[in-house]
Parts: sequence; C-alpha cells; structure tokens
Amino acid sequence: MISISVLAGLFAMVGWGIGDFIQSKLVRDLGEYKTMFAFQVFSLIGLLPFLFIKGIFDINLSNFIIILLGGIVNIFSFFNFLKSLKVGDVSVVVPISATYPFLTILLLWLVLGQVVSLQFLIGAIIILAGLALTSIKIKELK
Repeated sequence: MISISVLAGLFAMVGWGIGDFIQSKLVRDLGEYKTMFAFQVFSLIGLLPFLFIKGIFDINLSNFIIILLGGIVNIFSFFNFLKSLKVGDVSVVVPISATYPFLTILLLWLVLGQVVSLQFLIGAIIILAGLALTSIKIKELK
C-alpha cells in the first residue's frame, strides 16, 4: 500500500505540473504582476478558512517574524519564477526551479547539521547532471 506521504507528494506533483502550465499561459497573456496578484489573492481566499479554524493568530512574535520573512522570500521567488516563465523556455525554467530542495538540504546540513546520506548525494548529482543536459543547448556550444 502507498503511504500517505507518497500519495500526497504525487498529488502535489500533479498539482504543481498543472499549475506551472496554467501560470506559463497566464503570465504571457497578463504579465507577471497581474498573474502574481491573482494567484496570491485566490490562494489567500482558499486559506482563510484554515486561518480561523486552526488559530494562526495565536503565534508568538519570533514565529511571526520568521513567517513574515518567509513570505517576503516567497513573493520574491514567485515573481522571479513568473518572470522566467514569461521570457524563457518553460521546459528549461520549470526543471531548474524544481531543484530548490537541493538548496534546502544544503542549508539544513550547514546550519542544522542534518545528516546527508551518500545515496542522496549520488541521486542529487545524477539529477543535477540531467538538469544540465536539459538546460544546455548543444548547438550553442560549438
């Protein structure tokens, strides 16, 4: 039987794949500012019930600051992702942006001392090599 974490990960993959397709269409028609605004507004509308049900308003100041900083980084990242979808080749932009977990794991290792397995390192090297092969235009190298 498939674990809930794998199943949820598969649903996320499908959702993000469809979302990237929709975003690439919209950003070329509406521009990055309107597209980002629309996605953020509809995301907020979808999240509002959870904010009240789960009591997000009872967080302490240090966690609020971390959430605020994370939100600012997220907005900056999302804007740049949309900009890259607008001007770049979607088949190159999406795989590059999807490698952000490598940075997360690197930071976890450097800052929090999380153990990184040899299996992960080998897999990461293979994935990054594949990314390089999909991103490089061989005709331009000659």
